[in-house]
Amino acid sequence: MEILAVIVVVLVTLWVIGKWKGDPDPTKMSDVWLANRHKSESAWTGRFARASLERPRGASLEKAYERRRAYMKQIEGELARRGISNVSAYQTELASEELRNEMRRKLPAVWLRALADRAYAEVWKAGKVRGDSDKVCHESAILNVFIKRYEEDAGAATFPLDEMIRATRWEAMPFILLPRSTAKEAVAEYLVWREYPDKAKMEVLHGAIDNLLSHLKQNNDQETLDNLSSKIFAYIPWTRLLPNRD
Repeated sequence: MEILAVIVVVLVTLWVIGKWKGDPDPTKMSDVWLANRHKSESAWTGRFARASLERPRGASLEKAYERRRAYMKQIEGELARRGISNVSAYQTELASEELRNEMRRKLPAVWLRALADRAYAEVWKAGKVRGDSDKVCHESAILNVFIKRYEEDAGAATFPLDEMIRATRWEAMPFILLPRSTAKEAVAEYLVWREYPDKAKMEVLHGAIDNLLSHLKQNNDQETLDNLSSKIFAYIPWTRLLPNRD
């Protein structure tokens, strides 16, 4: 009983302190905190409004409702000041991000395939809007798949874009040379293979490598063919898929 009494006293004390201090200052809270608080306040005021249609509420609840609405306006104003004018869209974006993070933890191969698909599609569509050729759109989209994957890791986004493109161009080459219809699946499986080899569709990857070798042979690029087996290209993971490699 004594422990229960202590717990009750602590909870009452915390409630009193919270009432005395009031709501947190929106200007001192993070974007995510504000969005989540706005969501919880919106849920409460929504329930109150629906219940009030069935039965009138007392003055104290009406006052609480108005206070909550005013606080939501403060949050909306602070988010707008930070460039987030559509709170609902931002909350949806956060929910999607949370779902992607959950997928990354539990289904990493599925997450990588989804990342590759999104990264390719966003640059392809942007290029077509600009009027770029299919070839330019396809190459940029494949490179973006690698860039987006690197950006998911801490610190990767600090590299200048042109440096990231130069660093990834040769790794992306087998997939740039593939037709768009097969390249999207192949580059996604490559991302999976790099991190979870047992979950990748190897026949798709071998097809991409075979296509690269055929392209080099058709263009009489013997120097590159020779270099593929040298230390020059040793840093590229897909060289481990070349014939006569372990």
